[in-house]
Amino acid sequence: MNYWLIRSPYQHRTWDDCLMRNLFRLQGIRNPEASKNIGLMRAGDQALYYNNIGEKAIYGILEITKPPYADPTANEAKWMAVDAVPIKTFDPEITLEKLKAVETLAECPVITRPRLSVAQLTEQQFEEIVGNG
Repeated sequence: MNYWLIRSPYQHRTWDDCLMRNLFRLQGIRNPEASKNIGLMRAGDQALYYNNIGEKAIYGILEITKPPYADPTANEAKWMAVDAVPIKTFDPEITLEKLKAVETLAECPVITRPRLSVAQLTEQQFEEIVGNG
């Protein structure tokens, strides 16, 4: 299993929207590194959902439901999309401020690459973040 950090690229979509729809479709990503990471995802992988609408925080865990596919919003086949379902909500959410205070997460993409939409996490980083929830 692989672990990921997904920063929602949608300005008006929240974790509550994911819960209501029981679906998070990640599409429209045009950053080559993020799209490459989407292409590496597999069904059963888990991802932390990070959103910076309002408070910058991780709101829950998503599970990838099927292999990546060509992004239907793109004119070129090189861009990828993926579907996921919410499987856990953090209450309260795990704030970026709280994560920055954890020394072992200093090299974590949520700290070092906050604008990258999709970044791979190590199992240790994933577990450390979940443990702070």
